[in-house]
Amino acid sequence: MKKILSTIFLFCLLATTAISQTCDLFGTTPDDSTSPDIWVRPFSDGTCCSGLGPVSYQVYGPFQVSTTGNYNIESIQTGWDGYLFIYENAFDPTNQSTNYVAGDDDGNGGIGTSNIDAVPLTAGTNYYIVTTGFAAGDFGAYTTAITGAGTATCIPPAPIPTMGEWGLILLSLLTLTLGVVTVMRRQMALAGSGNASVSMSTMPFDGRLFAKILPMVLSGFAGIFAVAVFAFGYEMTSADVPGALLTTPVVAYLVHLFVGKSKRA
Repeated sequence: MKKILSTIFLFCLLATTAISQTCDLFGTTPDDSTSPDIWVRPFSDGTCCSGLGPVSYQVYGPFQVSTTGNYNIESIQTGWDGYLFIYENAFDPTNQSTNYVAGDDDGNGGIGTSNIDAVPLTAGTNYYIVTTGFAAGDFGAYTTAITGAGTATCIPPAPIPTMGEWGLILLSLLTLTLGVVTVMRRQMALAGSGNASVSMSTMPFDGRLFAKILPMVLSGFAGIFAVAVFAFGYEMTSADVPGALLTTPVVAYLVHLFVGKSKRA
């Protein structure tokens, strides 16, 4: 149990957040010296990678077009040298060439503009527009326009648990567990059957009871995800499986504490 709790605590410390996405065609790319949203951008042909960064970025999307055909993506950057990319299906700043569709540095208006003209887009496919800088220090306000065979509709990202959110859930559960154990130890001390100190070595643990509860909690998580996916259309993320697996023993331990206490009562 000590190893499990230590692993979970490490997971909480290393938890990261999801990529920031927006449905605004105008905005401001963040300061690349302070923002976590930075990457080493590819070149305009999608090959990796420029040595002028890292640079900050802003993601528009996912969006879909109403009609299959050619579209023009125009970006105007106010007072800085920008870069524009389109990705399909997904955007991963650490895999710059994956899902790449098109890119452009300086557009029809020179530095401060980017144009991706006549790019073929397919109706029903998710696309992402990435506005970023040419080199480190290039960031600021921008405006983007999409024109072409049909209209573009942005799909607001669903509020799904990210690795960072799972980390917060786990940290909250660990805090709750510590609180419950502390209260139980104090109650035992008042009853004259123990001391109130709490440490990893003094945490109550019934291996047989825990082994019975653990698979039930795991099945409960599986059932919750099944209902969420099939009944409500929830899309599983890469954080859900490790997050749920690490949450399961903590929840099982909490349940085992209450069940064990009720048996002793």
